[in-house]
Amino acid sequence: MAEKGIACREGRMWHCKLFLLGSGGMIVAWNERTNISVKDVSHHWIHLKGKDIKGMEFFISYVYGPPQEYNRGILWNNLSIGSSITYLWLIMGDFNQLTHASEKLSKNTHLSGVENFVNIINSYNLIDLIPSGNWFTWCNGRNGAEAVWERLDRVLVNPEWLNTYTDSNVKALPIIASDHAPLIYSSYFDMPQRYRPRRFEAVWMMHSEYNSMVDKAWNTYVNGSNAFKLCSKLKNVISALYEWNRKSFSSCRVVLMN
Repeated sequence: MAEKGIACREGRMWHCKLFLLGSGGMIVAWNERTNISVKDVSHHWIHLKGKDIKGMEFFISYVYGPPQEYNRGILWNNLSIGSSITYLWLIMGDFNQLTHASEKLSKNTHLSGVENFVNIINSYNLIDLIPSGNWFTWCNGRNGAEAVWERLDRVLVNPEWLNTYTDSNVKALPIIASDHAPLIYSSYFDMPQRYRPRRFEAVWMMHSEYNSMVDKAWNTYVNGSNAFKLCSKLKNVISALYEWNRKSFSSCRVVLMN
């Protein structure tokens, strides 16, 4: 296992945790501005704890389930940490395990290990986020009757996570470079915004286009009461001024900055 910073194109640093296993391994990276700490790492999981921009504590588990069913108990036992997690929790990765017959497309319909995995999901009230895109996330690369398609990769969250990030969504990308479909989890929530009042810039009046631009915006036809017309005309002028400022004066800022 190695921890290091990696510079990206924007010049920011990324903290990294890498755990190698044979020819493969697990890696997780986060921006240096993100409040993250690594709680536990093994062959089959990386547990992280952090806070979002609103100060909400969360726990994220990236997992890799053992390919052999008789070894998956190692992962299920570790996920029993769910009994002590009282904050937001997301689990994501290749579980190497199905939960239902609908998650397998093959001439061999046998399922094994389902009960143990489903017990974990039910014990901690985990919610399986249904992905857009591919339903099956793994294939054996064969054609015809020998082809096998399975949904081995998924994202699970607890109710606290989903109540906080209500627009959580998962997208399964096409299976191209690997035999697995990459999963992308995303959530966009309201960020605190600072009100920025619009200000009149005296330099505008010195520009040769100022009078004609204001006249054109003010004289735009508006239908309604006198009060409505006045408010609408003022809004038209303000919007026109800021759009005109962006086009006519942005180059001045670049010159000043340089």
